[in-house]
Formats: sequence, C-alpha cells, structure tokens
Amino acid sequence: MSDMIQDVVRVRDGLRLHYRRQGRGRALVLLHGFPQTSHQWRKVVPALAERFTVVAPDLRGYGDSDRPAGGYDKRTMAADVADLIQALGLAPVGLVGHDRGGRVAHRFALDHPALLTHLVLLDIAPTYDIFQAMDYPSARQRWHWSLLRAGALAGAFLTIDLAFFGANIIKIAEGGWVPLAIGGGAFLLMNSWHRGTELLRGFLAQAAVPMDRFLEEVERAKPPRVHGTAIFLTPDVDGAPLVLQRHLRYNKVLHEEVILLSILTEEIPEVEHDKRVTTEALPQGFHRVRAYYGFMERPDVQEIVAICRDFGLKAEPEETTYYLGRAELLSTGPAPMMRWRKWLFSLMSRNASAATDFFNIPPNRVVELGARIEF
Repeated sequence: MSDMIQDVVRVRDGLRLHYRRQGRGRALVLLHGFPQTSHQWRKVVPALAERFTVVAPDLRGYGDSDRPAGGYDKRTMAADVADLIQALGLAPVGLVGHDRGGRVAHRFALDHPALLTHLVLLDIAPTYDIFQAMDYPSARQRWHWSLLRAGALAGAFLTIDLAFFGANIIKIAEGGWVPLAIGGGAFLLMNSWHRGTELLRGFLAQAAVPMDRFLEEVERAKPPRVHGTAIFLTPDVDGAPLVLQRHLRYNKVLHEEVILLSILTEEIPEVEHDKRVTTEALPQGFHRVRAYYGFMERPDVQEIVAICRDFGLKAEPEETTYYLGRAELLSTGPAPMMRWRKWLFSLMSRNASAATDFFNIPPNRVVELGARIEF
C-alpha cells in the first residue's frame, strides 16, 4: 500500500484545492462535513486504501484550501470536486459525503452524473424539517424530553411572545387595525383563490373522460381529421379534458395531430432546459405533453411547442390552433365552500389575466369554448 500524499490542484477561477491521496484501485472520493476538514478521514483512509485510490479534499473555505469571498453554494463546491477528479484523471469515481459534504455530493450527483459510479451520503440532518418541528410536541415525542424540561422551554418562549403581544395590542385602536385589516383582506383573497382553484380542478378532473375510453370512441366514430395541430391546455393530461370533449361533440372533427398540454409548477426556482418538457405518444395521433417550470419562471407555450418540434411533433406555428376553456362559474353548486367565497372566487376568476397573455399564446391562433360550471 502506498503512503499518503498531500498536494493541491487548481480548479475553476484559479482556486487552490488541497487534497490527501492514498492507495491504488478504483477511485473513491471522501467529502468532509462541517466544521471538519479532510483530516476527519485519517483513521478510515488506510483501510480503504487497501482496495481503492482514496482522495479526500478540503472543500473550498476549509482546511488548507483557498478561502475565496464567495462561491460557497453547493453547485460551485460540487464543480470544484468535479475539476479535482478530472485533473487527477480519476473519473468515474465513487463518492462519499458526510454532513455538509453529503449535500455537496448530492449536488455533484445531479450535475455530474457521468463522473459518478456510486454515491453514499452519511449523517445529513434534515435541517428544514428540524426547524419546522422545533415545538413542544416534537421535544416530547422525538427528543424524549421530560414534561418539566419541555414545558419550561416552551413556557419561556411563550412568555416572551405574550409580552410582545401585550405591548402591541393596545396600539390596535390607535391605527394598528389598518395593517391588520389589509393583511386579513389579502389573506382572504389568496386563500379564496387557492381553495376555489382546488375545487375547480377537482370538478374538471371528474368531468374528464379516461383517455383510453376517449380514444376508443375516436377509433369507433372515426371523425374527419383536418390538417394541422390542435393544442388543448389542461391541468391534467391523464384524461380527455372537457374542452376536447365539447370540441369533438359540437364540431365533430379533429386535427391530424392533437396535443394535450399540462404546465406544472415545481417547488424549485428554475427548471433546467433539458428537463423542461416530456412527451408521450398515444394512438390516433394524440400526444401527452407535460411542461415543467420553476416558481420563479413564467410559462411560455411557444417555447414548449418549439421543444415539442425537436421531439418530432409537427406543430408548425402557422398550422397550430390552441383551444382554451372559458368557464362561467356559478356559486349554486355543491362544492364545500361558503357561497359568498364562491362568489368572490368567481369575481377574481373573471378579472384574472387572460391565458393568452400569461402563457404567451399567439392570440390570433386561439379558439375559446365556453361552459357554465356550478361548483
């Protein structure tokens, strides 16, 4: 077994990354946690070096590596590790990450999968979940604190909160009611919109016909097919949306190519371009298309259609028609929501921005089909 060596490699932006290396065989990279350095692996490296080429770097800002002013996000730190691996000619490697190093390793696996053979993550605390659950029941059930200990801590925080509350409650009558009223009104509007949207989507999902049954009906009826592409926007592409059903019922015709498009918002700021769109071919010239956007992004239907063309769909701009549903919402239905809130949701829905503007749909290529919906 070879002796351990220590050296530095220059990675992006000229950063000096210090590392320890020992052994021969398949490459294994060990990433330390916080506030440790590569020294934390000193007792396991000799044993691992009997079978692997072990490399343990100091992440940027740690140990003997450089300490730049910025670049401490996990993506940049993972890119440092990728540069180190490629500079040493070790790719692909097995990667082990502990604590903060585990988060860097996870980002590495997402960004540089071609450099990776195996991934092991050790002792990563779910920080966000822990912060969300730091309350009295959690202390009693998860941390097994005694009633006295958990009650004392919760009582201390409650005392501070009640002191602040008591000091400010006397200001409500002297103008403090204004921000409370504004905040309450804004909450009422947002909550009514959220709840109404959920109920409306549930109604549309129930009205949708299972796609296999709809396609069987198309095959049986054999409606005339016209040249071009029809795109139906729908929250759920698993069934035939109400707009498509009404289009076929009233117009008794279908386009040669029919795309059911659902635009989904992910719980991340941005979605990578190569993961933006997925397509699925169905019988009778139908296609399911799902487009994914981050919550900081604005959906762009024309961008989605261009990606679909890259996947082999026709969807020529001058031969594509977009079908949208315009619903007149009536508050007399059985949906579990107070009638005045249904009326408020209907009012907001009528005054919402047009789908053509929000989704960047060419307005001269749009057909809207109306319907009255009691919810």
